Amino acid sequence: MKNRILIFVHYNRQNDVAGYVLYWLEHLKPIFSRIIFVSNSKLGYAEKENLELFCDEILERKNEGFDFGAWKEAIFTESLEQLSTYDSLTLMNDTCFGPLFDIQEYYKIMESKEVDFWGNSMHESTKKGMPGTNTCIPSHIQSYFFVFNQNIIQSKEFKEFWESVNEKEKNVLKIIQKYETQLTQKLTQTGFVYKVYVESQAKEYKDMHPNLLLIYPDICIQKKSPFLKVKSFLFFKDQESLIRLILEKTTYPLDWLYLLSRFQFVNKTLETTTKENLTWKELLIEIIKFCIRGKCRKLVKKYIKKIY
Repeated sequence: MKNRILIFVHYNRQNDVAGYVLYWLEHLKPIFSRIIFVSNSKLGYAEKENLELFCDEILERKNEGFDFGAWKEAIFTESLEQLSTYDSLTLMNDTCFGPLFDIQEYYKIMESKEVDFWGNSMHESTKKGMPGTNTCIPSHIQSYFFVFNQNIIQSKEFKEFWESVNEKEKNVLKIIQKYETQLTQKLTQTGFVYKVYVESQAKEYKDMHPNLLLIYPDICIQKKSPFLKVKSFLFFKDQESLIRLILEKTTYPLDWLYLLSRFQFVNKTLETTTKENLTWKELLIEIIKFCIRGKCRKLVKKYIKKIY
């Protein structure tokens, strides 16, 4: 097995660790020599106890600098010298469900490419749309998942980039403008080469949204992306078909979503209350919100009892 290290960044407004995060870590543990979990929110005793099953080190910090601030703190706490002893460094956050497909096979495929760094998907370049300024957005690897090979970890460009990150930044728009959308460009300008697993559809469909993973999760699943953006459920028009696609094409344990897909046929029988008389879309949005807070199963049980 390759000598890999993972820095996984987490944030939860309810100071909880959702089940899908633990599911990620359980499946990532076998392919990493070391996992560092960085939480930008508080962790209780029970949460830490669960995380210790999969993580070698757990760091807690304030939600300053967001993902990039957390990654920087972990990188320099671990030290670049120590990180340079690994074959690769993976930076990841908790904004996706997964893995939908075999993550070991996924790494095997991408590590066979002749590249210096890689990711799962791209945000295509646009002439406008930069959050906060509405200026151009350069094409870049989406920052929920990066992998950097040893030669990049050892490079001065990598060191200089992370030294430039303001880990106390409280404006998320600045993080996007200065770091998230710029890292790919900074490395390629130096001569480093990259690829992404899910190739863009932009050349095939000129009018497609530049954020493939968020807006077109169905295409990403067909391309066997292990990642599914949590927020994609809020943007995708046909949530039920997306759930069915997940169940049919992937190994992800979403059996409970199959049950929920039946609500559109029976929710007229639900008692009329302020929260329970929901349309299919409204119900699914509530479910995703609860899932993010780690309380999805309680909500599911609440509604299933109305039917069975």
